[in-house]
Amino acid sequence: MVLAVLGLVFKLVCGLVGACFSLVGSVLGLILGGVALAIAVPLAMLVLLPIWLPVIVCVALVCALLRAGPARKAAVGA
Repeated sequence: MVLAVLGLVFKLVCGLVGACFSLVGSVLGLILGGVALAIAVPLAMLVLLPIWLPVIVCVALVCALLRAGPARKAAVGA
């Protein structure tokens, strides 16, 4: 009976220690993953800039042309 209780205590302590290590590891993984994303995302955006630059220029040109168009008259009685 004493050995069963001793084994139960040992199993409980090992489970709690393992859970603490798991928690510390997951927090560390989140932090390091966040740092890696903070470094990788701007670099990826810079790499993709030549691909997106013509699209951005076309959208800016369309916006400029629409803004420079003739002014609309306000609807009467609306």
